[in-house]
Amino acid sequence: MTAANEIPPVITLTVDDTLPLRQAVLWPSLTLDGCRVEGDDQARHYGMKIDGEVVCCFSIFDIGNHCVRLRKFATAAAHQRKGYGGYLLAHVMRLLQVEHVAAVMLDARLTAAPFYEKHGFNAITEIFKKSGVAHVRMERRLT
Repeated sequence: MTAANEIPPVITLTVDDTLPLRQAVLWPSLTLDGCRVEGDDQARHYGMKIDGEVVCCFSIFDIGNHCVRLRKFATAAAHQRKGYGGYLLAHVMRLLQVEHVAAVMLDARLTAAPFYEKHGFNAITEIFKKSGVAHVRMERRLT
């Protein structure tokens, strides 16, 4: 049980742990299995749980040359704007720095780009569409 205004601890998750939240936030029209992406079995999955339910999560995919890609960042609607996403992101960025990861890449929905900018990411491409949704590729250098 998490007290009001207390941020839950960051934990490692399995891909299966992430699927219900991915579905609810990112792809409500897909089945749980349809929310899997290529490489999920090799990726690392991080998140936070409250009362046994994943309320915030994302996945880290190794793309080589000491770089990783952050994908499938989701926070349950009832838990957005409470600082969970920022805390999770900052925590995992520190872990990646210790591992000597040089850079973190991501494709941000345009609506989320200001959040990532606040956390040290910079746009490195023009806006593009992915499944009809405007995105921008962003990067944060860690070394």
